[in-house]
This record gives sequence, C-alpha cells and structure tokens, in this order.
Amino acid sequence: MIAHSAWPVDPAVVGPFLIAVALIELTPGPNMGWLALVALSRGRLAGFAAVAGVTLGLAVWMLAAAYGLTEVFSVWPPLYQGLRWAGVLFLLWLAW
Repeated sequence: MIAHSAWPVDPAVVGPFLIAVALIELTPGPNMGWLALVALSRGRLAGFAAVAGVTLGLAVWMLAAAYGLTEVFSVWPPLYQGLRWAGVLFLLWLAW
C-alpha cells in the first residue's frame, strides 16, 4: 500500500470530492438533454451506450483532476498542447 505522504491529494478529501461530483452529474444539464435526444431518436440501447460513454469520459476526467493531472500539465506544457490538439483533431473528425 502507498504511504499517505506519497499520495498526490489528501485522502480525506477524495470521498467528499466524489460525492460532490456525483451530485453535480445527477443534476439536469446539456448532457442530459443530449442523452434524452439520443435515446428518443435511436432507441434505448443507443441511449444506454451514450450514457455509458459520457459517464466513462467524466470518470476519467474526474480521476485525472483528483490525482493531479493539472500539475503534470503545468510542469510540462507540451503535454497539454498535445492533448489540446488531439481534442481539436477528434472534434474535426467528428464533424467530418
């Protein structure tokens, strides 16, 4: 097991952080509208797949934020620029 001093965040704040993220995700917003539209237009299976995709993506970002990915990006800016441009290329691919 990792010693507490080696953790990038205080373990005592991870639980409250997860609760806050869950409450935010349960409130209606743009994602909810898009997910409802997918389910209504393409069916229940597509709706569940969309929910799974959004949930997985948000979970990855939540874990990255909780474990200090911002610090890595601030220490090594080219990594951030690479991620940013990968996102641009992905959005262009989706548009195409």
